[in-house]
Amino acid sequence: MTRAALAWLYAGETPRRGEIRVELGQGVGVAGLVTGAANEGGFKDLAGRFARQGLLRFGVAMSGEIRFTRLDTGRRVELSHRPRRYRGPPG
Repeated sequence: MTRAALAWLYAGETPRRGEIRVELGQGVGVAGLVTGAANEGGFKDLAGRFARQGLLRFGVAMSGEIRFTRLDTGRRVELSHRPRRYRGPPG
């Protein structure tokens, strides 16, 4: 889901680590590691840059499971994972 969200948010661009807010309905995922987002205990900043603190939030009310928001444009995408079994061709 993280890869799909970043591809949608940054079509044709390279995603910028630390410039994406990640919100989850529940649980902990790897999205924060990939995007650089951290909870309230995260990195505050370095000379006013590279702040990660507060970009990872849990327990956010939403219809999906995870939401990604670009901080520079405000563009966002919300996703849900719906795994299904795939039955291959007989044989």
